[in-house]
Amino acid sequence: MSEWALLALCALTIGFSKTGIAGVGTLGIVGFALVLPARESTGAVLPVLIAADLVAITVYRRDAEWRLLTRLGPWVAAGLLMGVGYLAQADDELIRITLGVLVLIGVVVTAVVLPRREHLAEETEAGQADPPRRGLAGSVGVAAGFSTMVANAGGPPMVLYLLFQGLPVKRFVGTAAWFFFLVNVAKLPFSSGLGILDLDALTRAATLLPAIGLGAWLGVVVINRISRRLFEKVVLLLVALSAIPLLIG
Repeated sequence: MSEWALLALCALTIGFSKTGIAGVGTLGIVGFALVLPARESTGAVLPVLIAADLVAITVYRRDAEWRLLTRLGPWVAAGLLMGVGYLAQADDELIRITLGVLVLIGVVVTAVVLPRREHLAEETEAGQADPPRRGLAGSVGVAAGFSTMVANAGGPPMVLYLLFQGLPVKRFVGTAAWFFFLVNVAKLPFSSGLGILDLDALTRAATLLPAIGLGAWLGVVVINRISRRLFEKVVLLLVALSAIPLLIG
């Protein structure tokens, strides 16, 4: 498979993740890191993510729980700054290994969270959900900010945080969509200043827009026509396997 064909497939999975099943997007992020040098891939995938985020917030434009996002804001900013400092010092090999480690941590967290998510969704519908965990905001915000700045891998901590807020499914997805859009936009000046986001990355993302759009459309069409539980398990396995080349070089 040619480099461009693989990048297009990665962009498609990222688009799909924003309107379908979030875990698929990690495959796309890892794919970028396997095609491009790890440091370069961190910046290259950012405009692709933002383009997909724009689709997601268009679909879920009225479904954000802004009080939760406001509570996370200062902590995420701290995590982003930590990530910037890390990227300024780390070489390509260390960034590649860090991405692999964060991906595997994300797999473990997601695997633990999935059963609880289904149980909590039932509690929420019955009006028995636990109250919001305010204490999670600090640790989750820093973790999400750092991991998304270094490896575009802030999904698992954010999903964990939203899970324990007892949100209805649509508001859950909408809040996550707005969170990642705002954070990814905030990363633009940092990524540019670090030299990992350049004109080539923007041009590449523009070329991949049709694949992103197709993936987003497939997410809307497919999500209600497959076994979500089985699909998520398959995705987790694929994501875990995809992290191995990053760790062993």
